[in-house]
Amino acid sequence: MNKLAIVTTMVALAAGSSNAATIQIGSFENPGIGDDARWLNIVAGDPGIDDWTVRLGSVDLVRDTYWETPDGSYSIDVNGNELGGIATQISDLVVGQWYQVTFAMAGNPTGNRIRRLDIDPVKYLQAHVGLSIGDPGRLRFDYTFDTSDKTLDDMGWVDVGFSFQATATEMLMGFTSRGETASRYGAAVDNVRISEVPLPASALLLLGGLGGLAAYRRKKTS
Repeated sequence: MNKLAIVTTMVALAAGSSNAATIQIGSFENPGIGDDARWLNIVAGDPGIDDWTVRLGSVDLVRDTYWETPDGSYSIDVNGNELGGIATQISDLVVGQWYQVTFAMAGNPTGNRIRRLDIDPVKYLQAHVGLSIGDPGRLRFDYTFDTSDKTLDDMGWVDVGFSFQATATEMLMGFTSRGETASRYGAAVDNVRISEVPLPASALLLLGGLGGLAAYRRKKTS
């Protein structure tokens, strides 16, 4: 690729970033739970949750009648009956564009009341994004959440997140529980959002200047 093509591509990405759109990909709203059920255990291979697939162990889809949720009526405990993992396909990405993923995180505090089980109050979660689960270039981001002073009525949800640069128009993103293999009380996730990361104004001015300079040089040599 010549210099003009590179500059043109960069300016095009910058122009697209000025109209950054937010894509809602995960509040886990699923009316499939019975009216009296407070959660639904979903194992790998079962029908997914909206656009999400359980890819490891099992997870619990938890209703707000069991614990408070930051958005909508449902959230996910990434530990069902064991360590679990979920993933979703992100579409319509622009190759080379940076994206920000933001999600609400908490932890299941129920195990703190069962002293005989000696459950670790700290919950461990890994977010990942890549071309596939087996992608050697997959990015991983680790998070912890301490449930020591949390309750079902006061979960202490916090927004956390990460950024990545798209390497394809479709990529796989997910969450995997880490830590105790025997615990049913894991990290909780809700309200997953993805948005484009706009370039700062100084970068837009620089790219615009480079584009004009390249066009001027092309005209001089034609």
